[in-house]
Amino acid sequence: MKKLFLIAAAMFIAFPLFGQKMTKEEKKAAAQAAHDAAVEAIHAKAFVIVPTSYQTVDGNVESLNSNEIFLSSEGDKLYSQGMIGGTAAANVGEATSYEVKEGKKGDVKISLKVLGRFWKGSYTIKMSKDSNECDIMYNRPNQPTLRLTGNIVPLAKADIFRRSNPM
Repeated sequence: MKKLFLIAAAMFIAFPLFGQKMTKEEKKAAAQAAHDAAVEAIHAKAFVIVPTSYQTVDGNVESLNSNEIFLSSEGDKLYSQGMIGGTAAANVGEATSYEVKEGKKGDVKISLKVLGRFWKGSYTIKMSKDSNECDIMYNRPNQPTLRLTGNIVPLAKADIFRRSNPM
């Protein structure tokens, strides 16, 4: 009786795991859908970038897994929190320049300049043609360039923790 119960329990655990694998075509379609949603959000100026890794001053790559570090665009207003804005505080700024260039193969490049109370600099964001993953370069005045990698998602679908009272 115990053997029968153990076999039944093992089957209930194992069978759902077999059905969860995505085929190569499904993965590619999901990545393309994420890319298309990101491009639409970029043109609407309603996106969020949550970095997954950054490059230290000595060139090492460190991973990030916090939803408290982000850059968001909400119309002409930009919000940053954490190292992506150069300070640990929550910052708000205005996009003084916002330019989007789409390549022939589907890659996207965003160039924007931000000016806020405690936040100034320029961002260059490059997204590849087949996913929503992007490379971010943040050029700050009189400081080294900050390099990050992350995903661009529409503002409505973003899972971020925004602190109150941005500066």
